[in-house]
Amino acid sequence: MSRSFSHLLALVVALVTSLQVFGQNLEREPLNTSGTLKGVAPGVIQIATGEGDLWLLKVEARQQDVTFSGTAEKTFLRPGMFIEFRAQVNKRGAVLEPVASLTVFTPSDARPPGIQEDGAADADAKALFGEGNDEKKEAKKPDPKEKKAAKAKVDDTVYRVAGAISKVGRVGDVTVSAGGAQVKFNLAEDCKITVDTNDLLFVSPGDKVTVRGWYYKGRPGEGVASTVEVIAAIPLTDGSKKKPTKPVKGDPKAEKGAKGEKPAEEKKDGDKKETEKNESKKEE
Repeated sequence: MSRSFSHLLALVVALVTSLQVFGQNLEREPLNTSGTLKGVAPGVIQIATGEGDLWLLKVEARQQDVTFSGTAEKTFLRPGMFIEFRAQVNKRGAVLEPVASLTVFTPSDARPPGIQEDGAADADAKALFGEGNDEKKEAKKPDPKEKKAAKAKVDDTVYRVAGAISKVGRVGDVTVSAGGAQVKFNLAEDCKITVDTNDLLFVSPGDKVTVRGWYYKGRPGEGVASTVEVIAAIPLTDGSKKKPTKPVKGDPKAEKGAKGEKPAEEKKDGDKKETEKNESKKEE
């Protein structure tokens, strides 16, 4: 455990104790401030305001009152995350074109997982994958000519696909479990990924924070946050560091010369000495 995290946990304990001790005797003051995130622990955040004040805040907000937004690289995606996008999907659950944009989100009643045609009910969308009701299963088989004509017609319907990632391949292939159906797609080379969640799972020091809440009169610096809005300072990644590129080694032969051959300068000096030696013999 890092020293800074241990220090933050100690502050958390002190904050909780302080709120319990003074809660029955002090008047509450409204809090509305913004700043930079300095630390985070389960249920607690610490921020530094533009005026240089430090606030340690216990988060007592409903899920819909907590928002986190930002952008991410493709390496950020991993199994378990909920994502949503819009695309054309065939009856086998395969997206026809690489997905150019998607959003990491928190599922809720207003934003449920599943596959739904724009402007259609969820039950109609499920029929795309052969999950229709019993009446549709027992329907009379279509005429072969009608079936052929149906195949010739291109389905350009756009669906909203939302669900949990079950697999992320090395080449950008992703599988999503959306309302009981498996949907497979490929990420576009320049896929735009946005993050729009209702939790603090992905926050980190340096993010911009806006809070509303309260604190006890006469005790600034400690309080409760009932609304929290966080904007990521930098794009999110998987956290791994890129390996430095190794320098290209030169040709050993070019550096040392051909095997058994002396460098040019050394060879020149040797020829000069040999000439002087021959001239000396002639004079004798």
